[in-house]
Amino acid sequence: MLKQRADAMGKSSFLAVEVADWSSPMGTIDELGAAIQLAGCATAADSVKVGYWLRGNRDRVAAGLKFERLNDRSGSVVWQLRQMD
Repeated sequence: MLKQRADAMGKSSFLAVEVADWSSPMGTIDELGAAIQLAGCATAADSVKVGYWLRGNRDRVAAGLKFERLNDRSGSVVWQLRQMD
């Protein structure tokens, strides 16, 4: 679901704050936010919590995808989802 949202936004990489924004448009948790929370994130609308969740799930493979840390952008970590073959 996150991959589809990132693709729809034209993003190959993303920040935790973007994931939090995508998860709670208009301040309401949507399907993406619910899925992230079900996967263990305390609050999908909170970019700090999303960042901790991404870090905790870095390099884990699920449904053929894994979160990879790319680099830092002005003190914020840049993430991508990579398809595993």
